[in-house]
Amino acid sequence: MNQRSGFTLVELLVVIGILLILAYMSLSIYNTAADSDRIRSSARQIQSYLEGARDRAILSGRRWAEEGREGSQPNVGVRFLVDQNAGNGGGTRPQVNAMVFVESSPAVRGKMRLNSSSFWENNESENYGQSWLNLALRGQLYTGLEILVYEPSTSDYDDMKGRKPQRLRISNVIVNGSGIPTGEIELNETPTWSSGMTGDEFFVQLQVGPSIMANQEPVALGSNIVIDLTVSADPNGDGYATDTKLPSAWLKPQASPPPLPQPQYTLSPPLDVMFSPRGVVTGPAAASGLIHFVLRDVADVENGRVLSDPNREGDELIVTLFTRTGHISSHPVHPTDTFRFAETGEVAQ
Repeated sequence: MNQRSGFTLVELLVVIGILLILAYMSLSIYNTAADSDRIRSSARQIQSYLEGARDRAILSGRRWAEEGREGSQPNVGVRFLVDQNAGNGGGTRPQVNAMVFVESSPAVRGKMRLNSSSFWENNESENYGQSWLNLALRGQLYTGLEILVYEPSTSDYDDMKGRKPQRLRISNVIVNGSGIPTGEIELNETPTWSSGMTGDEFFVQLQVGPSIMANQEPVALGSNIVIDLTVSADPNGDGYATDTKLPSAWLKPQASPPPLPQPQYTLSPPLDVMFSPRGVVTGPAAASGLIHFVLRDVADVENGRVLSDPNREGDELIVTLFTRTGHISSHPVHPTDTFRFAETGEVAQ
């Protein structure tokens, strides 16, 4: 009787088939775990940055008090950097792909002169190298900043002390046809003392925007993970961002809006979240109450997939900042009510 010393072809094919199935199942499980880890790692990264900025602000405030310094205490925050190849820059949905620490800058004092029409230019600055043009080129001059305008009888910078100024805000930073700032601004209203004639001149104090902290470089989010600004800006998808989950200062109406349901708004960088020495959010973002950052796979954002799409490439997660307390948390997306878990604290079943 002959004994078989090997395997038949059918037996080999069956074994190979079983191995391939196990390998496919293992790879699928690994990819799912890797996707989940990427999104959670990015959420922890954002949370760590926000908490780091809050801690730095509190520490700076303590040092300021211990050293007996005068003036406003410094604020520290995080600037969310918009991908210039997407959204406002490249035509697809706007998204954040990096962050960097920023700090408040000292006020700039100088002279403001009516140039033409309603455009005002910086005629003279007490702070060397701090012309409005330089500030605009560095991203520290933008819509919404407060500017104090003093009456014409003010004769010099020292004379500004003790005088009550008119508090105005920058309503527009003028740019040329190439989008480069010209060094001119528009105000939300005409100064009380202005005659409306070209050459009108006043002493002013401008609270410039935050600047990137020394020795700090932008840090990217996890691989292919971005913050989907469209979902947070316009949860209802009506194009008007009436129920926005972002600070209203980050959005501005489009001068020539496209047809609905396309967005009737545009982003208004910089997207800064600033913390005061008390550890709470300060500045324009403070009024939001809650700020939601929706983390998604970049492929889902660029392909316009809705949240919880069964064909999505990766997981989705929401990082929430409570501006009144400085508390930060992360939650999954609710399948029918996007921000429900984030706003109520319910746990997904």
